[in-house]
Amino acid sequence: MSGERIITRVDALRSLRITPRLFRQLVEEYREELGALPMGGVYPSQFETLRTIARMRQEGVGRDAIRARLQSAPSLDAPGPETAGGALDEMLRRISDDLRRAEDERVEDRDRLLTALIRTQQEIAHLRQELAASVPRRERKKGGFFRRLFS
Repeated sequence: MSGERIITRVDALRSLRITPRLFRQLVEEYREELGALPMGGVYPSQFETLRTIARMRQEGVGRDAIRARLQSAPSLDAPGPETAGGALDEMLRRISDDLRRAEDERVEDRDRLLTALIRTQQEIAHLRQELAASVPRRERKKGGFFRRLFS
């Protein structure tokens, strides 16, 4: 396993959508199934095992059933394109989805702000028209700037 690329813990936590506390719990509970973790991350095969464990826990599967299913599953210890590539593909897909969602939210926020700005400008124009209609031009210009300012 030492030749495999390491997925950092931060990336693993983001991809699995679990807390650091839950990550530590899973590693402690399933130490035999996962094996020794490298410093600062997990191997792709361990990542796949953690993904399976996290998914099964979310589905409400018990600890013994998870262990039994992991024992019966084909070994993920051997590095290969189906484990490492699958983990990276999944991580890239999730990152792409998050980026797309963030871009959509940014566009919606921009549209809301522009709409609010246009409404405010229209309201200002409407108030100017009301002011112009209510006070004749001579009255508005009569006192000058300082008289209007201090009256």
